Amino acid sequence: MDPRLLLVFLLAFVSAGMLAFVVARRYEQRLSAALESYLGRTRKALARTRNPLSTERFARQQAGLTSAAALLGFVLGDGLASRLFLAALAAGVVWSLTNRWLDMQWQRYVKEFEEQLPDAVGVLANAVRSSFSVQQALDLVTQEFTDPMGAEVREVMQELTMGVSFDQALQNWSERLNHDDLDILCTALVIQRQTGGNLGEILDNLASTMRERRRIQGQIRTLTTQGRFSGAILSFLPVGLYFVLLLIAPDRMGVLFTEPLGWVLVALCVAMVTAGSLVVRKIVALDV
Repeated sequence: MDPRLLLVFLLAFVSAGMLAFVVARRYEQRLSAALESYLGRTRKALARTRNPLSTERFARQQAGLTSAAALLGFVLGDGLASRLFLAALAAGVVWSLTNRWLDMQWQRYVKEFEEQLPDAVGVLANAVRSSFSVQQALDLVTQEFTDPMGAEVREVMQELTMGVSFDQALQNWSERLNHDDLDILCTALVIQRQTGGNLGEILDNLASTMRERRRIQGQIRTLTTQGRFSGAILSFLPVGLYFVLLLIAPDRMGVLFTEPLGWVLVALCVAMVTAGSLVVRKIVALDV
């Protein structure tokens, strides 16, 4: 490497460090509040999926991957401005992907819970019909079901053991998962507890309704497969086309990351692809 270029890198690194230090001292309280807010959201995201990964470890891994991506983008650039742009772009993409990973973990957790919910309601109905109390029926669910259903009901039972009222424990459960079918189940249990009624029949009808909804949702997913697949292809097509053209004419396509006008075009392309993906997702997303 050219010694002059290495000296420029070192000066830029030292200047960035000094600037970061000054900004950190100047806005220490705001940065601390922002960091605590970020750690709180991350802690909540990890806890609600019962992920054994600690918040501090995830934050370190996220920071490490983001820094590595920024360094890679800086090395691959051509010219200081291009290097800074690629570093910021790579860091933003990796940071977004790690947050997206948390969202995907939560979606998978809710999907697994949703698959177990109708059977769990059926077990509750059979247990209540066999003269079990509601709490005994919930305890039976913890024995019969694996996680996430078993873990969620165990948490409800722990709250009841600690003295939390039955209605409040169900409300906490409903708010924790924010699932429509679970909201209906918790509401039915609370209303039956207050007004009475045939709980076994209520739970049987609820389980049948949940199974019917899942069947219809499966049909809808099958019918909208082509639309979702088309949306995915249209989203990734510009990226694939860029790399193909980069192999064919690297001098011309490389301008996108070395010139300010190219940066504007890249940002515009990302915005348009994102907007198109959201529109397609909104079209094929049907609520039942």
